[in-house]
Amino acid sequence: MFRRLPRVFLIVFLSILILFITSSLYFLSSLPSLETHGIAGCISPTAAAEQARRLENAKAEIELLKARIASGAPSLPGGVRVAVIVFCYDRHEYLDRTMQSIMKYLPAENFPVIISQDGDIPAVKDVIHKYPRVAHVTRWDRSLPPKERASDLDAYYHISMHYKFGLTQVFDVLQFDAAIVLEDDMEIAPDFFEYFAAMLPLLRSDTSLLCVSAWNDNGQQSLVSDPKAVHRSDFFPGLGWMLLRSLWQELRPRWPNAYWDDWLRNPEQRLGRQCIRPEVSRTYTFGAHGSSQGQFFDRYLRPIKLNDQMVLWSQEDLSHLSKDKYDVAFMGQLASARQIALEDLVTSTAKGEVLMVRYRDEPSFALIADRLGLMPDFKAGVPRTAYKGVVTVKLNGNTVLIAPFHV
Repeated sequence: MFRRLPRVFLIVFLSILILFITSSLYFLSSLPSLETHGIAGCISPTAAAEQARRLENAKAEIELLKARIASGAPSLPGGVRVAVIVFCYDRHEYLDRTMQSIMKYLPAENFPVIISQDGDIPAVKDVIHKYPRVAHVTRWDRSLPPKERASDLDAYYHISMHYKFGLTQVFDVLQFDAAIVLEDDMEIAPDFFEYFAAMLPLLRSDTSLLCVSAWNDNGQQSLVSDPKAVHRSDFFPGLGWMLLRSLWQELRPRWPNAYWDDWLRNPEQRLGRQCIRPEVSRTYTFGAHGSSQGQFFDRYLRPIKLNDQMVLWSQEDLSHLSKDKYDVAFMGQLASARQIALEDLVTSTAKGEVLMVRYRDEPSFALIADRLGLMPDFKAGVPRTAYKGVVTVKLNGNTVLIAPFHV
């Protein structure tokens, strides 16, 4: 072929070929080596060193935590080991307020406290170091999975991934039997730990229960009265709740990338199980600023009553909370309730009665909720705090059942 080409074309062709080969060799030699820049071959030596440092710090934190847990081995009667895990990110002043409340009522033993920090913000770490009784783990790797929707906020993905990290440490690494979950914007009641210790045997023995919560979404001062009243609810409340390791093992393989709390409320996760929740909340959230941007805070959350009485839950008879007994009493209360129109309820002077207001659907429930000051929203078809669709509150000395027509 080359013999048929004029000499000038041959010279030009060979010159271009030599130039191409030389440029390619130069380009390849300029690429970062895998040995110098890590497995991915795309990060700097400084970033690789930082990754290695964080990995070593994470390992050291876990080993220290294991040693502390093993040396104390705190447990409740029956050898059940329960951890308190506090999730935090960047609100160091909030965290300090939360920790002051926890330490005020924390028993001398039985409830080791673990703070799970998302990232490495120094001001947050300084607060953690103020409390020598607590252990500390850090989610160093804050990379995120792909978003399901472009409009989703990164914060909700970080929160879900942080929960997965923290619960993994508590249950899979440290092998606790149960965990009480708090966040960095909560205060607790004087009987917070007494409440959870008394509810733990019920949670362990009753397979119809998903969790025990310290929170009442409709626990505003005007809607509660009895500090000893406890209810079943089909709605997962969050905001201070206890789960067993068996539940974590069930949920872990399909833990969501974002919006973990709404995911947990879906029928596929709840599987018909309920949560125990008090009439008067044992937690209070002061987090007006956070991922939800203070949504509903002033109207629904700020007025929540935090229990201020020390109830000795270990001396209370809690057998009525078993599903069979609870359902009998619940259906009996529905049958005996006096049905009343919303307008008559608002103006009623009755005292000590069980009254019922009916709703047909979500819009009609929202109208009632707006009038009485309840949270109006449904999650996965369930109103907040509801059991069998019925929301129970106290109002002007009466028990009020807001019930669907099909019950």
